[in-house]
Amino acid sequence: MMSPDTSHNNDGVCQLEPITFHGWSAWRLANNQVSMVAVPELGGRVMSLKLAEHEFLFMNSALAGKRFTSEEHAGDGSLLNWKNYGGEKTWPAPQGWERPDQWPGPPDPMLDSGVYSAEPVYAADASVSLTMRSPPDARSGLRITRRLTLAPETTRVQLELSFQNIADYPVRWAIWDVMQINCAAPDGTLNDQMWVYVPTHADPLYTILYGDPNPQWQPEIVPGVLGVQYRGHVGKIGVANQAGWVAVVDQAAQHALAIRFHYEPGAEYPDGGASVECWTESPGAPSPVPIQSPGFLLEAEVLGALHTLQPAEHSHLALEWLLAQGRGHVSQVTDAGFDFRSFNHQ
Repeated sequence: MMSPDTSHNNDGVCQLEPITFHGWSAWRLANNQVSMVAVPELGGRVMSLKLAEHEFLFMNSALAGKRFTSEEHAGDGSLLNWKNYGGEKTWPAPQGWERPDQWPGPPDPMLDSGVYSAEPVYAADASVSLTMRSPPDARSGLRITRRLTLAPETTRVQLELSFQNIADYPVRWAIWDVMQINCAAPDGTLNDQMWVYVPTHADPLYTILYGDPNPQWQPEIVPGVLGVQYRGHVGKIGVANQAGWVAVVDQAAQHALAIRFHYEPGAEYPDGGASVECWTESPGAPSPVPIQSPGFLLEAEVLGALHTLQPAEHSHLALEWLLAQGRGHVSQVTDAGFDFRSFNHQ
């Protein structure tokens, strides 16, 4: 049991406190508008992200409160054995099973599902931060650090990601952040009013990384912005996104989430130059490779540039999450917020 004196509330403005979340030891960060729950023992995942009472993240209820050994997490190495808890997490890219410079996960018993350490910070400016660090992973040569920061009176969350080379030889990886979004309607059925918006001026606008062409991928829903309407197909696309944002909107609930990041011009990105990727799935949907989907979900994924790290060297990627109420196609996300355009799809 964690000592209650590790909980501070900064005079009711920001809270950072240890809690029990569905049976797991967790930390809750909150202000008067946003709350989130991080679970260090689940690979440092954020398992809940709310604006008021609206939950953005998918959580696999079948795994609620469950823990597994490293051997159980590794299994036979196939996706069928992956313990997909949901939430938001950080992995190394590129993904693959053919070469040592590819990450063969998930499943992965260290970076994806290892027990991370947790360090709370209560700042003088009334903001709160939680730093989570992975165990050292001999396969990738990495230790992952994730630092969440929430300030008072804001609907923005800062996420600072870092890779450290813990090997005695150079390694080359990109930071890959994966957020699973809940795409179930309130009655538990598929919510086809979930949309993803990705700015792109590449030719082609996107690359299919997995699966077949399907009607979810809707190029240029507004000029220069690719639209994805969730319909539960199993598939994945990659986008060369230089604008530095991707947005998800639940048109039915009228809530929006954007992820902002820094794009490095001239740098090499994984998967043919993708800085944003979107994966979609649902139970029973056909898939070229067997998967066991735990629910209606999509992944909004941001990738940093590939960097060669010498022993003890670090790479970094800073993300900002913007949460808002709103409805419409997103044409732009800036410091001022979302630019919503009219939404006429049924």
